[in-house]
Amino acid sequence: MTLLLRSLPVFILLAIPLWGQDPVIRPVDAEQGIEVAALVQDLQGNVIWEYQSDKAMVLASNTKLFTTAAALLRLGPSYRWRTKVFLSENQLTIVGGGDPSLRETPAGNYGEKLLDGIAAKLKQRGVTSVPELLLDNSFFQGAQRHALWPEEQWQNVWCAPISALAVEGNCLSVSVKGRKLVFQPALKPALKINSRDTGRGKGLSAWWEGDFSLAVRGDLRRNGEIRLAVKDSREVFALWAQEGLRKRGVLLPKFRWAADESVRHPGELVLEFHSGWTLAEALAVANKDSDNYVTEVLMRTLAAESGFPADFSGGAQAVRAALQQSGWTPKTLNLADGSGLARGGAGQGNEASPRDLCSLLAHMALQEEGATFFDSLPISGAEGSSKGWFQEPIFQPSRVHAKTGWIHGASSLSGYLLAGEDDVLVFSFLVNYVRDGKPRTHNNRFKKMREAALREVLKKWNPR
Repeated sequence: MTLLLRSLPVFILLAIPLWGQDPVIRPVDAEQGIEVAALVQDLQGNVIWEYQSDKAMVLASNTKLFTTAAALLRLGPSYRWRTKVFLSENQLTIVGGGDPSLRETPAGNYGEKLLDGIAAKLKQRGVTSVPELLLDNSFFQGAQRHALWPEEQWQNVWCAPISALAVEGNCLSVSVKGRKLVFQPALKPALKINSRDTGRGKGLSAWWEGDFSLAVRGDLRRNGEIRLAVKDSREVFALWAQEGLRKRGVLLPKFRWAADESVRHPGELVLEFHSGWTLAEALAVANKDSDNYVTEVLMRTLAAESGFPADFSGGAQAVRAALQQSGWTPKTLNLADGSGLARGGAGQGNEASPRDLCSLLAHMALQEEGATFFDSLPISGAEGSSKGWFQEPIFQPSRVHAKTGWIHGASSLSGYLLAGEDDVLVFSFLVNYVRDGKPRTHNNRFKKMREAALREVLKKWNPR
């Protein structure tokens, strides 16, 4: 499906009567603490159906649509991150470029490939020991976690800290293989492990007791795996690089981090390592898998490459600037981060209206990069975060390409609906749920509401 190449006929649209939707939406919206806003329209902006479509709502991961669209428009689908390595007599310097692919992937482990490349270049020069490893993280600035991210969730993978030098997306994988604990990235001997077998059939769990002190519980006789965000991203990368290069025959007795400001790098550039992913491939990880870390990297990379401070605030400015430069200006958009994890009312978190979301989707469909953006979205009933959605025959084959979103108090779904062979619609359903001052969730119910609404749209669709 290539949206930008599609020759869309001009239709005179018959609006679907509200009776087709009110029994689905209004009873939910009328409940205490629940607010619903929704819109369905064609690519020319003709409204098919709407419900409070101009109301700004908390977005959850639908925020990613703005971030990924802006990054794609400004940087292009072929953009690759670069990690630079310099060598002097007394120092090996690794300069981070934000590469999110330094992890285990289906195409290989690009973190290990980086270390392989460094070791090979040093051995070509006869270097087996360097007094100091200097790490430069200055491509990104500011806080590694947003102040509005829930602190009690910081060890969860969706709250991983953001840094320009990161391995495994600043997460640690703990697995049991053959009754042995295995860690990725390999951080032993730095890790202090407090493990206990809690009995047959018990699920694996792990939590940080200190920066490098980890508690592990569960059935340690059965294979399993769990991932958690690291506490100190800088120390993790340094220890991983130091140990990995030691195993490859290069000794680095000590390491330190450069100041936050960019430093002059003495010596010779020995390696410029390009990311294993193009931006288009990173986009698919961000949207299909709803990967918060990759999305935040996209935002900060966009900021850095656009001349804005590469922090949360500068990233938000860069997103808005890139979208406006492409000819699209939002009316209700407020951005706090790139992923949608930041929740806050009164314009403090991530908010936008269904009209802004649908307008963005329609705009992207008609851009040169529109096909790449479309292909990055989950395919309901088939792949990505909405794989289990829209499985009824009326939605098949693969008629819904949409981004899901969920945090406590907010549930969202926005994307493209293939209404006919040549009929592409855009839609956005946003639900906010706060009762007695506390964010609540009822995601399965909201899922059914959206499915019922779009089913009605397809049944009543009658362009002529």
